[in-house]
Amino acid sequence: MARSSDAEPRVRTSVLHSVTAATRDWAMAQGRAPWPTPALASADPYAWIPLRDYLVFFEGAARRYREPNLGLELCRRFQPSALGPLGVLFSTASSISDGFAHLSAFLGAWQEGADAICEQDKALFSWSYRVHARNLSGLRRQDALFTIGATICWLRLRLGPHWHPSEIHFEDSAPHDIAPLRQFFKAPIYFGQETNRILIDNDDAGTTFRDAASAVFFPFMQRHLSDLIEDRGLPAFLVERVQAAVAARLGTEPVTLATIGKAVGLAERTLQRKLALSGTSLRAIVRDERERKARELCAPGQAPVARLAEQLGYSEASSACRGIKAWTGATPGELAKLGSLEN
Repeated sequence: MARSSDAEPRVRTSVLHSVTAATRDWAMAQGRAPWPTPALASADPYAWIPLRDYLVFFEGAARRYREPNLGLELCRRFQPSALGPLGVLFSTASSISDGFAHLSAFLGAWQEGADAICEQDKALFSWSYRVHARNLSGLRRQDALFTIGATICWLRLRLGPHWHPSEIHFEDSAPHDIAPLRQFFKAPIYFGQETNRILIDNDDAGTTFRDAASAVFFPFMQRHLSDLIEDRGLPAFLVERVQAAVAARLGTEPVTLATIGKAVGLAERTLQRKLALSGTSLRAIVRDERERKARELCAPGQAPVARLAEQLGYSEASSACRGIKAWTGATPGELAKLGSLEN
C-alpha cells in the first residue's frame, strides 16, 4: 500500500545502528561514557524507524558531549556499507557523477523526507542534500555535517586522501569555531545557504573507474533498489522528487511543468496526471515550498523583503508580502517580531 506523501518520514535502522556504533567508539576513544543506545523494535537493517528518532539521537549526543561538530567527528568512522545496497551502488559506480546520480535517484529507498539533487554547469558539478520535513527543521545540523563529511570521505577513497572539493555549502549558520571544518574539507565553506552542497570540478566528477567485478554486480543493486522504491509506493516517491526539484530551483530559475518534468524524467502531461493521482499539483507543491521557505527566512535578522521575494521566486516584494500574509496571517515584519519574542 502506498504511503501518503505527508506521512512521517522514516529511515532504515541500519543508519541509526551505524551512527550509534560510531558514537560509542568515538566516546570511548575520548575516554567518555557512551551515549545510551535507543531501543529499537527490530534488529533488521531494512526495518523502518521514524527519521525523527535518528535526528534526535544525533542532536542529543552532540549536546551531551558538548561537541558542536559531532557529525564531522563521526563521518570518518562511517562506511558506505551502512547504507546497504545504496552505499554499494554509490561506491562502485563507473564514475563519480554516476555515483551521485544513483545516490540521488535511490535515496528514497533508504531514507525519506530528504532532497538529493545533482546539477552541473560548464565548470562545476554539485550534489546537494537537505532534510525538508518542516517539523524537523531544528534537528538537521549534525545530520548535514555527517552526510556531507561522510560523502567527502568516500570520495577520497576513490580520488585519493589529499583530494578536496571546490566548495562546501551548509544551510546552518557558522559555528563559533570553523577551523575543524576548514581542516577537514580543505575548501572554501559557505554557511547560511539554501541547502547543504558539495561542489567539485567537472574533471573530478567525470573520473571513471574500471572494475569488472563491480560492472557485473551493479545491475543487481539497481534492480534491488528499484524494487525497494516500488515497495514504498510510487506516488509518495514521485511527490518527494518533485518537492526536491522545486526546492532546488525556487528563486534561481523558472519552476514550470516543463522544467520540473525534465528534472524528474516525465513529460508535462504525465507529471500533471501523476501528481493529480497523488492528490496534489505542481502549484500546491510550489505554494508549500514558498511557505516553508518564507517561515525560515522571516526569522529575526534574516533577509529584507526585496531579497525575500527573490528567494521565494516572486518578481515583486508586494507579491511576496501578500503570499506570506495569506499563509500565516502575518506580514514578514510581524513574523520576525514574533520570532524575537519566542526566542
